[in-house]
Amino acid sequence: MLNNASKYALGVAVLGVLAAIVASDRAAAVVLVGLAIVAAVIAYGEGRAVGPDLAPFAAPDAPVTATPLDPADVPRGSIG
Repeated sequence: MLNNASKYALGVAVLGVLAAIVASDRAAAVVLVGLAIVAAVIAYGEGRAVGPDLAPFAAPDAPVTATPLDPADVPRGSIG
């Protein structure tokens, strides 16, 4: 599953490859293919490091107490 950042980087990679195909200049094509490779590597790394942008599963008829809650998300008092 891809998250939003990796989808964006894959889109840049696809655009780089398409632009390299359309470009008539050989040097520009090499630069654009290099951009596509870098964007694909970023997309892969981002997808592996962060994981998918999915909320934890909760059944539609589950009571509120059965909904998963991360203890780190509990609000705390302000300093001042």
